[in-house]
Amino acid sequence: MSIDCPICFKNDSIVKIRQIHLYYFKPCSLEKLLESEGYKYSMHTSQKASITNHFHWMHHRECQAKGNLITSVSPPVKFAENLNLQNILDETDNFYLKSLEENNMGDLLSARVWVSKSS
Repeated sequence: MSIDCPICFKNDSIVKIRQIHLYYFKPCSLEKLLESEGYKYSMHTSQKASITNHFHWMHHRECQAKGNLITSVSPPVKFAENLNLQNILDETDNFYLKSLEENNMGDLLSARVWVSKSS
């Protein structure tokens, strides 16, 4: 199995370009694959997209216009006058992210894989 990770150069520095949604794995399906091939592994998920990004997807059925809107709590209206409401949204988002990660439901699956030594 190969996973392409295109790399390009920009201003003498390496920039990785990630192709979104090339492969879909749930932790249990990746575990089965690695175990069937005899690999040892550790894995976890992390959550990068905010709760407001998920609400945006549910409502509009499309991605947000700017990348920074994906990872920050960004309601469609400004709360400059009411920082307490923004704090509540931030706390809700932190709880949401933590809950997804604790249940291996995050949007990024990371695995460290190594060859098992023969017994």
